[in-house]
Amino acid sequence: MSSPHDFDFLHGDWDVRNRRRTDFLDPDSDWVEFPVTSRCWSLFDGAANIDEVDMPQLGTKGQLVPPAAAAHCFRR
Repeated sequence: MSSPHDFDFLHGDWDVRNRRRTDFLDPDSDWVEFPVTSRCWSLFDGAANIDEVDMPQLGTKGQLVPPAAAAHCFRR
């Protein structure tokens, strides 16, 4: 049986080493490792966890907004 606190062990600040393929479409491509800082905390009395991951060397940003709604959310 699961509970809202099953992932409490992730809470805190972490220094992590991630790996990814140099070409994600090629299963034989080389792996590259890169350092990441990660922070996890809970909300709603443990019912939700938030993970914040900082990967400055990759230089990409993401958003969780559908493209159709983005025009209304962000001014260019």
